[in-house]
Amino acid sequence: LRLSRRWCRGIVATSPELCEDLKLNFEIPSEWIQVVHRGLSVAEPSTPRKSDLASKVAIVGTSGRLTPTGGYSTFLNAARRVLDAGVDAEFVIVGQGEDEGELRRRADRLKIADRVTFAGDAAVGLSFWKILDVYCQPSTVPTVGRNLARALAHGLPAVASDIEGLRSIVTHQETGLCVPPGDTNA
Repeated sequence: LRLSRRWCRGIVATSPELCEDLKLNFEIPSEWIQVVHRGLSVAEPSTPRKSDLASKVAIVGTSGRLTPTGGYSTFLNAARRVLDAGVDAEFVIVGQGEDEGELRRRADRLKIADRVTFAGDAAVGLSFWKILDVYCQPSTVPTVGRNLARALAHGLPAVASDIEGLRSIVTHQETGLCVPPGDTNA
């Protein structure tokens, strides 16, 4: 279990047994865990104080089908460069697909696995958009860019590959940045 104690606000356990297991085997503090049985919603946390925002770790996310043409290896390489530049950030990849295992291995090789969270498709909900500070769409082939449009609709700044489909959604240097596909430095 990889858990960033810098930005985790809490953990939802679906049973009291799971709650106890998290406390005993993973040494998760009791106050971080809330037991919520399946099918019930959790109240949103209160608005953060300004002092909390000053020390906030940046959250950069992406989502989509995890395939070689999705550009997620570029996303991970760029994440390494962001961390090397001294930016305190966490990265979230939401999606499933045949490239997931390779992407997890790449995160390990880049020594950023503790800063990268992989989540299934179901994670693309309202709370996903609320935790992000920046959304990236690193595709290497033309795409409709549905999740990019969602990110912009939620007011998130975006970085997108300069490819057909995406360039019609992002206005370069206004609503986001368009970068050459596969260019980690950009």
